[in-house]
Amino acid sequence: MRLQDYTRGDINAAFICLWGMTKPLKKSYEDLEGKSVPFIIMQQRWDGRQGFPGGKVEATEGLAEGAIRELKEELNWEIKEESLSFVCTHLGYAKTPLGDSAHTHLYSYEITYEKAIEILKHFTPNDEVLGLHLVLLEDFGTNDGIINTLKQHYPVTVREEIATLCTKLPVSEKCLRVMEQNVPVEAYTINTEAENAYLNCYNISTESVVKAANDFTEGAKNGIDSAVSSVKSATRGSVKKIFDAFKW
Repeated sequence: MRLQDYTRGDINAAFICLWGMTKPLKKSYEDLEGKSVPFIIMQQRWDGRQGFPGGKVEATEGLAEGAIRELKEELNWEIKEESLSFVCTHLGYAKTPLGDSAHTHLYSYEITYEKAIEILKHFTPNDEVLGLHLVLLEDFGTNDGIINTLKQHYPVTVREEIATLCTKLPVSEKCLRVMEQNVPVEAYTINTEAENAYLNCYNISTESVVKAANDFTEGAKNGIDSAVSSVKSATRGSVKKIFDAFKW
């Protein structure tokens, strides 16, 4: 599929992974006692599955802009776009109801452990998100931790996104080894060149659409003003001719 074949809005979904580091663990999990491990915030969705805050990107939005809007709608929390870090894009991993390829995009946003607790404490369930919880990205031995996390039933590309996060966040070597044994390497080894080309194409396209919309609006306004002026002029002339024709 060529880049120019990708359309925007109805087949792009963007999400945000809120992550941070725990306080030093007090309970002894092999060699992890006294160490901090990465956590991510996941949400319990309306369909019974777990995922990240986010959703469908509207036609006039950029990917990050759409993800931030969805975060505000679902968690009632606003963040700045410049604070986001891009994680990965999975192209065509899903299909829309109309059969088009759907593309998922993930960003990350680092928060403190205290902020995570605050978000969980003040969250109010809504129609889309029923609850929030922390997930630790670590292996605790005896098949506990990351391996159980990867076995959960996730929508679309969430499992692959968690695996990709493990390659970019400060997880332990042990956690990485377990992840690599349970997730196909192609799921988290992204073709960066193709990924960047798509994102650049998308962002340029987004800017072009906005500019075209503004140009059209301005052009339409000028056209209407010109038409109104012409009608006024023509009307004045017609009225004068009618008045002259009926002069006694």
